[in-house]
Amino acid sequence: MKTSPRKTRDSYMELIRRHPLRHLRTAAEYAAASKVLQSLVMRDEKTLDDGENDYLEAMEDLIDAYDDKHGTLNADHGTPTSRLNYLLEQNKLTMIDLSKLLGVSPALASMMMSGQRAISRASAKKLGERFRVDPGLFI
Repeated sequence: MKTSPRKTRDSYMELIRRHPLRHLRTAAEYAAASKVLQSLVMRDEKTLDDGENDYLEAMEDLIDAYDDKHGTLNADHGTPTSRLNYLLEQNKLTMIDLSKLLGVSPALASMMMSGQRAISRASAKKLGERFRVDPGLFI
C-alpha cells in the first residue's frame, strides 16, 4: 500500500486567505490589516516560519504606505524612530529609561533613538505593551 506524501503547511497562503495582500484603501481595511500584523508581531519571532515572515514584511510595507498616504499619525511621527522618540518625549522618558524598558545597553537604546539601529520585533512588542499601541508602529 502506497502512502501519500505528507502535506506541508503553507502558512503564507493561509495568511493570504485570511487577509489578502493588497493596497489598503479604507480605515476598516487598515484596521483589519493591523490586527493581522499585530498577531504576527506579538509572537516570538523564532516561531515564525519563512512564509509568515514573508507575509509580515509585505504587510508592513502596505501599512506603511497607508500611513504615508493617509497620515494616520502626525507627519512628524512617520517613521518607527520618530514614533519612538515622540512617545518617549510625551511620556517624559529618557534613553536610560528606554534601555531599562527594553533590557538593552544605553548605547543600543541611543542607536535605536537615532535611527542607527532598527527596532527588533521583541523590542517593538515591549514598546507596544508599554505605550499601549500597535507594536507594528515600531517596525
